[in-house]
Amino acid sequence: MFGMAQLSAARPRHPPRLQFIRPMQALAPLLLLPVMYVLLVLPQRRRARAQQALIAEIGPGSSVMTTSGVYGTVESIEGDVAQLEIASGVVIRIARQAIARRVDAGSGAAPAVGGGA
Repeated sequence: MFGMAQLSAARPRHPPRLQFIRPMQALAPLLLLPVMYVLLVLPQRRRARAQQALIAEIGPGSSVMTTSGVYGTVESIEGDVAQLEIASGVVIRIARQAIARRVDAGSGAAPAVGGGA
């Protein structure tokens, strides 16, 4: 079939040359890093700072909503634990970090306790 001369003739005599990467192709991944930082990391840091500020300003008498959707009034805060009154005479203990937001008492955002339809 094929002789050795024909096989050696079919092989390239020189190794293939390395292709150079275009400058913009090399810079594209490097340019994506700051964009990803601005789009992903900075907003998360802002939310974390806002949450920490909220938790720091919450005190007894504040109307709040927890991360699980429970509305109530802060009775006391001891370290990382808050006492939350969710109904008349019903007080629960929650982690202070579980407070999601402050609820304005005048906005009507919190449902009326004991109110029926």
